[in-house]
Amino acid sequence: MDICIGDDSPGFDIFYGTSNVEEIEDHPVKFENPLPDWLKGTLIRNSPGRFEVGKRNFTNLFDGFAKGLSWKFQGNGQALFSAKFLRTDSYNASMEKNDIAEYLTIGAGAAAIFY
Repeated sequence: MDICIGDDSPGFDIFYGTSNVEEIEDHPVKFENPLPDWLKGTLIRNSPGRFEVGKRNFTNLFDGFAKGLSWKFQGNGQALFSAKFLRTDSYNASMEKNDIAEYLTIGAGAAAIFY
């Protein structure tokens, strides 16, 4: 998968889409304009990344499962991107039972949605 950052970037939703469950590790990123060679280091951010499990969803933004994002700037005009969920007890239990596990949350977990 090629990821290019720009105005019409098809990869933009991979990084910032709601409830994107995809995880990426050290994926090379291409930019429309080159990065300066002096840009070197790692930028680490956390964000909410998943709001649904099974047929239920969280009702508060702060309850979503955390997703760590990192940009590694190589110092040679290249960058790598990673996005992974934090494997907390709550996350692991929820994934195991395919439902929101019973943990302390700010909002209530929404009732199951039946289709």
